[in-house]
Amino acid sequence: MMKKRRRIIFIQGTWDTLDAFSRGIEQYFREHEAEVFVLATNQLLESFGQLYNFIQKPVDAVITFNNVGLNMELSPGEKLWEQLGILCINILVDHPVCYLQELQMAPRKTVAICVDKNHVDFIKRYFPNIMAAHFVPHGGTLWEKESVPWQDREIDVLYAGGLPRDVAAGYIPKELDAVSGLDSEELCDKVLTELIINTNLTLETAIECYFREHKIVVTEEQLVQYIRLFRFLDVYAISYYRERAVQTLVESGIRVTLYGPGWENCKWINHPNLDYHKNVAPEEILTIMGKAKIVLNSMPNFKNGSHERIFNGMLAGAVVVSDTSTYLEEELGKKNLLYLYDLKRQQQLPEILSNILKQPEKALQMTGRAYEEAFEKHTWQNRAAEIENYIERYALS
Repeated sequence: MMKKRRRIIFIQGTWDTLDAFSRGIEQYFREHEAEVFVLATNQLLESFGQLYNFIQKPVDAVITFNNVGLNMELSPGEKLWEQLGILCINILVDHPVCYLQELQMAPRKTVAICVDKNHVDFIKRYFPNIMAAHFVPHGGTLWEKESVPWQDREIDVLYAGGLPRDVAAGYIPKELDAVSGLDSEELCDKVLTELIINTNLTLETAIECYFREHKIVVTEEQLVQYIRLFRFLDVYAISYYRERAVQTLVESGIRVTLYGPGWENCKWINHPNLDYHKNVAPEEILTIMGKAKIVLNSMPNFKNGSHERIFNGMLAGAVVVSDTSTYLEEELGKKNLLYLYDLKRQQQLPEILSNILKQPEKALQMTGRAYEEAFEKHTWQNRAAEIENYIERYALS
């Protein structure tokens, strides 16, 4: 039986990083002879004119990241994709609580794709309006530039990512006690301490445990609002371990090249072992990874999920070192395709990286296996094939 020719709408044009992910999925559908239309949010009027022509024939799905364009309305109170009866594939690369209102208002035919299995459970628990939720990890981006042989690479250790501590401060409401109706200082102290000490704990579990221990009774609707309100604690915990990783390395004598916003105010930012650059385009980071011996990753508190830095580093021929998650351990760690460490043992990071740099033959063997694994199983094109199966399942629901 001949496979149906897909007709897919992609929403792009708001965030460079998300667009890079989206183009990988788009490439898969184009290579499989789908008819593809890209709705460009940065050229919306022009795009809408072209969209009108595209929707004259049935469309299988709209694919977007982090709710961009999900609740788009041409008429007040009437969601465009709901009016057209088109399935929405909403790929969430952040925690769903970051998009509480958007998800609560999502079109009826919305399938959430999450990069952490815990996020799938969160969607199913707190968003009964969402048709379905499934786990599909991040993917790596294929790139054509030839990478430098490992032993000749000029960057010993690369970390490409922002330090979101200042962003977290912007999430804190004024007069938090009044807004929350709680002793927010005590809650923040207890929950943040738990997140830092218990490195397997998620924010939602930590807050729910706090309420249980203090015999504070809340409904499910109230609980998810509290998780959203205090999500800045999660960002502070991420920032704590992220900063400590880089600082520990440079102060131990390891040279680190750092790209990303938010690091400027660190007291050690001018350390002689640190080569610091502010943010650059996602495509440029891929080229830089091809010059790095080691790509360091830090997980954004995704305790059973993934991050694109890992797969991009593998595809760039670098040795990837990351704090662990259940998914990473089961999918990659047991195959010895990267180095995973527990945040509780972060002080061992300099020794781990020093040993890698001293053993080039072992590193070359690992990078060869890791590249093959990532190329065969962990690109955005691979993820698109999984997503196509969900389109097949839900498009006619």
